[in-house]
This record gives sequence, C-alpha cells and structure tokens, in this order.
Amino acid sequence: ILRGEEWSTEKLLDLSDELQREGKFSWARKILQKIREERNLYSDPYLCQRHALCTYKDGDLPGDNRFDDAISILESVFELETDQDSETLGMLGSIYKQKWQFDNQIINLEKAYHFYRRGYDNWLNRVARQQSHDAGYTAINTAFLLDLLSYNELLEARTIQNEVQSTKRKDQQ
Repeated sequence: ILRGEEWSTEKLLDLSDELQREGKFSWARKILQKIREERNLYSDPYLCQRHALCTYKDGDLPGDNRFDDAISILESVFELETDQDSETLGMLGSIYKQKWQFDNQIINLEKAYHFYRRGYDNWLNRVARQQSHDAGYTAINTAFLLDLLSYNELLEARTIQNEVQSTKRKDQQ
C-alpha cells in the first residue's frame, strides 16, 4: 500500500483501525498520512484527528517531535484556541499531558489542563442540553490534572500565597 498499491479509502481506513487496535501506530500513521495527501483530504476533521492520534502515539518517532507534529496536524484543520470540539480538546490535553511526562516541563501540564478544562466545560454545556454521548473523559482528566497541579504547587510552595493558590485549585475539584 505504501509503495503504491491502490486501495479504496474505506479499505485503508479499516486497515488503519485494525493497526491501531494492534498498537501499530507507526503503520496506521503512515496510511492516514497517505490518505490525506493522495486523496487531498487535508481538511477532513475526522481524518485529521485520527492522523494526530497515531502521530503522538507512534513510539517510533522521537518524543520531542511526535507531540509537536501531532499538534501541527490538528492546527492544520482546527483553530485550537477557539475550537469547541471536545474530542479535539481532549486529544490536545492528552498530547500535552504525555509531552509533560516526556519532558517534565510544568508548562505542558498547564496546557494539558487548559485543553481538558475547555473540553470539560463544553461537555457540561452539552450535558445540560442533553446532547452529550461521551462519558466525561475530559472531566475525569480535568480533575486528575487539577490534583497533579495542586500537588506540584504544594511541593514547590515557598510562601503562604503559593499554599493559598494550591488550596484554591484543590477546592475547584
């Protein structure tokens, strides 16, 4: 397939799904990239999300590149600072959380929280309108990251003001 054998888009997507289920994200990423490039489907939101997912989960790519590449893929279709799609926001939260686990930079944990929180707020609005079909993935991760951030702030607290901020964040849960 990667050398040029022609398959239908549907068949390629099925193969990509199977590869993802088997944890073969590198191959799935290459197939999705091929679909988007050769079929001129760069603006398809669903394919974009799938391509970004396989990119940040591709253990064959260097960690310092795969996270930024996945973010760039999402930026090619979505306006990240204003988008309200919970799937995209949850994916961005996950990318930044994994980026934090890779480089231990607190800014990435803060960004993960930012995107999960936006996804959570959007989820709450959809639940209120009875339009939600997800299980609160962004809500669970928002609470988890609030806990991580408050713990980190407690560890680094040097003044009473830092402790107050940490307590406020903990109380948001």
